Amino acid sequence: MVRSLEGLPEPPPLPPGLRLRALTPEDATRYAELLQANAELGNWDLARVQKMTENDVPFSEIFVIEDEAGRFLSTACVGPAHADYPFGTVALGWVASHPEARGRGLGSAVCVAAMRRARERGASGMMLLTDDWRLPALRLYLKLGFSPDRRANPSFRERWEELLAGSLSDK
Repeated sequence: MVRSLEGLPEPPPLPPGLRLRALTPEDATRYAELLQANAELGNWDLARVQKMTENDVPFSEIFVIEDEAGRFLSTACVGPAHADYPFGTVALGWVASHPEARGRGLGSAVCVAAMRRARERGASGMMLLTDDWRLPALRLYLKLGFSPDRRANPSFRERWEELLAGSLSDK
């Protein structure tokens, strides 16, 4: 999915007791726990987080929402786009919410924070990769102004037509 970083939405308000902030190195274990609890993005542990932050995404580009007890509830980050995207494009990545926190608008808040950070850093566009079975995530990305990147693979065009005509369009 792709979108321009012009005309970004305003950040949605967070429920009382929650705060949005950038990740720090001290947060790496809790971040891995959130991604692992999400159960949709593969297996996560401290070593995988350390590899990601050393090679691709600095801590300052990873956003989390945490509750008053310090538990991470949602996350998104800004990372490098694949090489076949135009100069100035970055990736929205590792968007995840804890299963107990879903449906509260937290994904929208962390995505908007990442999108705004990307624009502040001079990016002009954003891409993301996701699985077509993650319907709530697809609905969120469409709501945030992303559109299908139909150039990726001819089979994706057919799948997007099915999704937009069916399960995504009725909610």
